[in-house]
Formats: sequence, C-alpha cells, structure tokens
Amino acid sequence: LALFFTQNRNQEGALLMIGDAMIALGKYRPASLGVHVEPIVCALEELRPLLVGLAPEDDCPLYPFVYPKFEVAN
Repeated sequence: LALFFTQNRNQEGALLMIGDAMIALGKYRPASLGVHVEPIVCALEELRPLLVGLAPEDDCPLYPFVYPKFEVAN
C-alpha cells in the first residue's frame, strides 16, 4: 500500500504504511513462504527518506517509479 499511496499523492499515508510494513515484514527476512521479502524491505528503506519532509499531497519523489517485482524463492 505504501507504494500505491506515494504514486497517488498521499505521502503521509505512504510513510505510515512503510513504518507498518517494516515492522511486519522484518520477521520474514530474507524470504517467507516462497517469496523473497528482502527486495521489498530494501525498496521501502530506499523510499522512506525520500518521503520525509514532503507535504502530504506532493508528487511521488521518484520518476520513473520502478521497484523490484515479487520474486519466488526456490
């Protein structure tokens, strides 16, 4: 949801979701149930400092908005 919120000019919501996601996903690093969690956490860690200080309705700080896709662990 954090990635969706930042793309739709809801930076305040994105920051809240990043905080929640970091807590929730931290215990599943590096992978869980066949999904690589580490790239997701790294993407959120990269995005978080870019959102700090933005107004709640500012544009997404990244253009183009590209992040790693879900990967299946083998």
